[in-house]
Amino acid sequence: MQILPVVLTLATLFTSITVYSQYHYYEQLDTDIELVQLIFRNGERRPYPDESYPLDPYASAILYDGRLTDLGRYRARRLGIALRRNYFNLLPNGLYSYSASLDSCMESLQEVVKALCAKECVSTKTIIPSREIDVVLNSKACSRYHSELDKLRRSAEVQKMLAKYDGLYRYITDKTGLRLDTADMDERIYKLYNLVESQKSMNLSLPDWCPEGVYGLLNEMTFVHYSLESQNDELRRLNSGPLVRRFLDAMTAPNTKAKIHLYSGEGHNVVALSRALNKRFPRVPNYGSAIILEKRREVETGRVFVRTMLWTGVSENMFPMHLGGCAELCPLDQFVRIVAETIPGEVELKCLLDDVGYDDHVVLT
Repeated sequence: MQILPVVLTLATLFTSITVYSQYHYYEQLDTDIELVQLIFRNGERRPYPDESYPLDPYASAILYDGRLTDLGRYRARRLGIALRRNYFNLLPNGLYSYSASLDSCMESLQEVVKALCAKECVSTKTIIPSREIDVVLNSKACSRYHSELDKLRRSAEVQKMLAKYDGLYRYITDKTGLRLDTADMDERIYKLYNLVESQKSMNLSLPDWCPEGVYGLLNEMTFVHYSLESQNDELRRLNSGPLVRRFLDAMTAPNTKAKIHLYSGEGHNVVALSRALNKRFPRVPNYGSAIILEKRREVETGRVFVRTMLWTGVSENMFPMHLGGCAELCPLDQFVRIVAETIPGEVELKCLLDDVGYDDHVVLT
């Protein structure tokens, strides 16, 4: 008699029914939004100087200053409009915003705030630390992070995985004049992808060496680069940990004056948070995309939940992200367990504070 498989099947069925019932129950709860926090990628921009390559056909044809284009400003405003539509009632409580010190990030934040606030934001505080002391969005400056990432890159497993792209490396070297014989070749291809993506957004034709098939491979290698940056708990604690800690501190604070917290960063910042949530999506974020965390409180019991949303940027869709083991509404204690391994410990904090520093610079209030 095959009793054990039957028992296992019934147990699996019971578990599935229980999980479904929990999901259904949470979805029916009456909750109020108390706090909204989000990290978003800058809008379309011109390339940065360090993204160019020796045989770049557009090197002398366009500016390489990293500033937003008109399309990039539009993209950021569209995010602001979406936030205004969903969270208008929170605006009178004020706004807290934080930006990486890159021009494209600062300009994106300005456009988002203008579209979001109009005349409703009576109190606004914006923090823009210099790049060298930005613990939250440039925590990768920590030397421990680089040593851990370098060790990972040199591991046999990663070397074997990267070897699959040897043909692409040789092709790119031949066509662009770039040297890709270093351990951080994934970083260089990531920059190359950002360059071509930027040029493409400016309605420039793809370079002759980069037909759509090769462009797709650059996108794939960018995903590989992002994956390596958050491959293990130690890297996640150094990469996304400071931002996750910020989000949790605000969620658990007895009272926060500003009810909307904006963090303006780059694509890798959005991906870092995604990996901290144990998600692999978005693989490579579009311009203007965002991950949004809502703190919600059940009206009847006062129980706190977290709802995670994704704004897709270019395609302008917003939909919930279901975290592992959670319904759309994730109990706060369960959410904390999901990100627990990402929270920086004493070792990581020491590196961040010693190597990066911390000094918020208030730009406007």
